[in-house]
Amino acid sequence: MKKIKIFPVLVLLSLISCALMISCEDVINVALKDASPRLVIEGKITNLSDSLKVMLHKSTDYFTPKDIVSVTNGTVSLSDSKGNIYLLSNNQNGIYTTANIHALPGDIFTLDLTVDGIGYSAGSVMPGIVNIDTITVDNRPDRKKENRINIYAKDPAGIANYYQIKVFKNDTLLNNNNHYILYSDKFYDGKSIIITINARRFDLPRFEPKDRIKVQLFNIDKTMYDYYQILHDITDEGNLLSASTPSNPPNNLSNGALGYFAAMSVSEKSITVK
Repeated sequence: MKKIKIFPVLVLLSLISCALMISCEDVINVALKDASPRLVIEGKITNLSDSLKVMLHKSTDYFTPKDIVSVTNGTVSLSDSKGNIYLLSNNQNGIYTTANIHALPGDIFTLDLTVDGIGYSAGSVMPGIVNIDTITVDNRPDRKKENRINIYAKDPAGIANYYQIKVFKNDTLLNNNNHYILYSDKFYDGKSIIITINARRFDLPRFEPKDRIKVQLFNIDKTMYDYYQILHDITDEGNLLSASTPSNPPNNLSNGALGYFAAMSVSEKSITVK
């Protein structure tokens, strides 16, 4: 058995503890330990697409990472509150797909699958759409040579909303992997909001004239918000569950599966920088 040096592990644990303590959100306790390979399920459905892609693979131990092992012997289906049932087809590399899904806010979706005789399931309700009113690009007041995106929206009153933001430049996603941009309406429920994102956040000094900027505002549930928050806090290795899994982020999956299944509503706006 491979020996693990105690000092590096203690340093890693200390760094993770500090990251969680300085997070502006409530602290979520996470276990960091060696683990046997477990099924990882990754899938989401939105109102912007009529298709669903679910990826199945095995997790690897954090301290002794191995190559990703795709799961190709699963049986996967999706059902909704309208009585529709969709069977997902397997393209033999652990990706299961289906199309012709008509997803709307308020719809309830249930993902069911079986792998090696064990059943797994997850349910998710698609939240209401929170529309982006407009987006602008202007210079930062504190650094005139840099600029930023301003996103204007109206948060629905009386509803706990959790947001994820994706930003594209000329059709390229800028905040990919684990670079999550997350917000909750904890302090501005029911108010008009302005979300400002500096170009520097994407390692850019500024957005240039003629750049086409597209912003997507995802309305997600609290489970997904907490899931993304933990991945953001404890790793900078990209897509955590595509490689090693040092923790067990909260999710809605049964039977101890890792990963996520979520229904999300999305609004988007584009602007060309002048």
